[in-house]
Amino acid sequence: MCRLFCLYHMRYILLFSVLFLIACESAEERSDRFFNLGNQALANGEYEQAIQLFNESIKEVPNNAAALNNRGVAKMETDHPYEAILDYNQAIQIQSDYLDALFNRAYAYEEIGQYDKSLRDVDQIQLLVQDSAFVYFYQGLVLTKMRTYDRALESFVIADRLNPLNPETLVNMATLFYFKNQYDTAIAILNDAMELSPNDANVFSLSSLIALEKGNQL
Repeated sequence: MCRLFCLYHMRYILLFSVLFLIACESAEERSDRFFNLGNQALANGEYEQAIQLFNESIKEVPNNAAALNNRGVAKMETDHPYEAILDYNQAIQIQSDYLDALFNRAYAYEEIGQYDKSLRDVDQIQLLVQDSAFVYFYQGLVLTKMRTYDRALESFVIADRLNPLNPETLVNMATLFYFKNQYDTAIAILNDAMELSPNDANVFSLSSLIALEKGNQL
């Protein structure tokens, strides 16, 4: 009887201690705890749960830019790009040079077809991160979707100069020349891409399209 009584009171004391520790946490500490749990849920693909945890993190510290950004990521994963953009907007208002939020918002704008706004964010990123091959590469992708082929080509050329070992950049450059009906130039670039990545399916696919178009011209 005494053993049961003692165990009962030990459980009570342990529970009280946990509640006491939680009560003693600062808002920042509680926010960080929910933020870390949200990141775990996000990494595990549990997006709805991640959103709820980030909600709790933001409730504790409303100006938590990282939690707002990551909640936006979770909302993008649940096909809510407009809500995600609102989160990115808030994160950027709190921290204007927040690269992750700027890039995530650019991607979200691209997803909903607002390419001009996507490029505006890319321009801001370029001011913060100079000489980034990936930024120029992404800019080229957005410009290609806008069918602004000459400007897109300029971006891919810069990306290739900054990182000349990326066959994906070459494939996109070749695609633009294909769109411009400059097939010989496209083939020459594809040959370079093939040397870097001999089994690239995109190279073979585009090569087949070019061969078909050239055959139709005979």
